[in-house]
Amino acid sequence: MNRSDHIIADQNSAQGRVIVSESPDGLRTMRIGNPHAPRQSVGKADDPSHLELLYTRLTVACLGWLDQAPARLLVIGLGGGSVPRFLHAKFPRLRIDVVDIDGVVAELASRCFNFRPNEFLRMEIVDASHWMRCHRAEYDVIILDAFSGNSMPESLASESFIRLLKAGLKPGGLMVNHVWSRRVNPSYDRMVATHGFVFGAVYIVTVPDLGGRLLVALPEGSCPTNETLLEQGKRWAVKMGLETNALTALGHGRWVSAAEIDPRMVLRTGPEIEGILR
Repeated sequence: MNRSDHIIADQNSAQGRVIVSESPDGLRTMRIGNPHAPRQSVGKADDPSHLELLYTRLTVACLGWLDQAPARLLVIGLGGGSVPRFLHAKFPRLRIDVVDIDGVVAELASRCFNFRPNEFLRMEIVDASHWMRCHRAEYDVIILDAFSGNSMPESLASESFIRLLKAGLKPGGLMVNHVWSRRVNPSYDRMVATHGFVFGAVYIVTVPDLGGRLLVALPEGSCPTNETLLEQGKRWAVKMGLETNALTALGHGRWVSAAEIDPRMVLRTGPEIEGILR
């Protein structure tokens, strides 16, 4: 946290301290863990169309890889709500479900970031695995953005949970997962292996400013060229009013197919979920 920032909220939750600070220019930042933890969310309470962090802009641009505009979308992990607020502002009648297990995060997103659920933007405090078991083949897009510190809960990285995500997508749907890179995330390579193993292929986009990665999967296993992905992503970004110069990372990713994956690297299914998937 910069010296010029001041803390406007500091509460304890099951995940640790949830801290929201504000800079002199009005940017508000949520950190989970401590004041010096990586920024989980950054936004302007009075401007839902502002996406400060590059990974959020890249995530939104990935929606351009769909054959048509989405009708229903799921976001797992709320933070300050930057991505769902942005998409709701652009598509007021797009049905967006947001789930997070932490009620403190939801409270601070409402109080500090002006996250306001309504008929089309729903918020549920619930375990994501439970939610996915009840919502099969319902979503055009699933965005998993539940990292904290340098990783995410193991339950949201396992083969069993990734299979639930795949089952939750409609034919032709898209899944985007934001994770930390191997530099700080010891499970990174196993996360990549798990996604590629379940979906058949996963496209890895490097996020320059945070050192994170986007793991993007298409259920049919199609693998468009880098040039196609960049062109489609930029075209969608223009429609969304986003600057495209910083989105070149979309065209510098790489596909990892199931054939390249050592099955021993997969984060295997836990027994509590295994029976449900049979």
